[in-house]
Amino acid sequence: QQGATLTYSHEVDSSGAYAHDNLLYDRWMHGQSSGTPYIQTQLTATHEIDTWSLFGHNFGLNGATITLHRYNSGAWTQIDTVTPSDDSPIFRRITAVSDTRFRVQITNPTADDELYHVAVGAALQLKPLNTGFRPPMFEQFKATNSVNSHGVLLGRSVSKATRDITIKQAAITTAELYSDFKGWLDHAVLLPFMFCWNYESYPGDSVFCWLDNTAPEPVYSNLCHLSIDMRVKAMLWQSIP
Repeated sequence: QQGATLTYSHEVDSSGAYAHDNLLYDRWMHGQSSGTPYIQTQLTATHEIDTWSLFGHNFGLNGATITLHRYNSGAWTQIDTVTPSDDSPIFRRITAVSDTRFRVQITNPTADDELYHVAVGAALQLKPLNTGFRPPMFEQFKATNSVNSHGVLLGRSVSKATRDITIKQAAITTAELYSDFKGWLDHAVLLPFMFCWNYESYPGDSVFCWLDNTAPEPVYSNLCHLSIDMRVKAMLWQSIP
């Protein structure tokens, strides 16, 4: 939100900014084994949230618990908590609340806690996914083999890679386009987002996404209804690279 301020505690070299800069080449680091680190936002106006997510963390490995708080009636009030069993992305839906101050806090921290991305906001509830959708359930890797002039293997390099997926949405009314999808498109033009393809049955399956190219253009595919094809790059980090 324009004019919002963020503060952090128990960080290394002011790295708290890395947790919300929407980039993945650096990350927030706790740096102390004592205290209760947090990342906190102060908004300029009341904002409703119903979702929060964490991506690129080692809290499962380190046994940390992460809580979400709001500042209500002069005190911080806990509204959700999670103790991850592994380092997969975390995508959490909560009962919608409105406030100007929110805080993501880590208990049972260790000195090497890391976090690449945190988001707090509102989710776009998708319509049923069309036939042909490929759920991004698995880590994607890119392998490169190096051989000499005789074809003898010199080494094999394996690195994490993105996956190409298309999220197709159909039967969108004009009212829904303006009330729901336009806000998401305005966000996705500039910023990445978290995507959970089946929250009701598999809330643990979520990925970090960004548009592959330009924003998709809504098109009238049926009488009075529109469709959108979102071509995105998706990354699933089940462990920090």
